[in-house]
This record gives sequence, structure tokens and C-alpha cells, in this order.
Amino acid sequence: RDSFGDWAEKFLKSKEADGVSVSQLNSYKNYCRNHLSPLYMKSLSEILPADIQSIINETKLAKNTLKAIRNTASQIFRLAIENRAIDFNPADYVRIPKIALEHHHHHH
Repeated sequence: RDSFGDWAEKFLKSKEADGVSVSQLNSYKNYCRNHLSPLYMKSLSEILPADIQSIINETKLAKNTLKAIRNTASQIFRLAIENRAIDFNPADYVRIPKIALEHHHHHH
């Protein structure tokens, strides 16, 4: 029942209710619906740090963006933890790769 997608959408509603800026809200929506979407159908309790790590490792974006995606996942799990839907935050164990964005330098 409690899928990651359910909680991601609850998280977005809560951010909207908090009155975050439109651009911030759009960033959160992008992180959730585009980047974290592979997790949407999974139930919270079956998501492992490795699942989130592989999304981060395969996403070719700047380090700050990768951090923001991990951070968003972490906030979603925190919301679920506060509501006793789960008791562990797998996003807290995800590392940002040191080589993030090195592939963008084209060798001639």
C-alpha cells in the first residue's frame, strides 16, 4: 500500500502548503516525478539505499543537483517516518559520487 509514489506526492502537497516558491516546487516535482520515478511503484519498506544510490550514480548531472535529488528522497522518507509508515531512511546512506560530471569534459 504505502508506495514511495504516494509519499512523494504527499511530500509535494506539503511543500505547496508550506508556501515554497513556484520554482522550488517545480524543482521538487522534477526530482520526484522524473528522477525518483523508478521508486514510485515500490513500497517504502522494500527500498534499499542501493536503489537510490543507483539512481544517483546513473544520473549525469551536477553534484549540487544530485545532492538535491538525494535530499528530496530523504525528506520524503522523513515525512513517512514522522507518520510511522516506515522507520528507516535509506536516503541517508546514499553517497554523491566524487566523479559526478567529469564525463562532460569532451576529449578532442
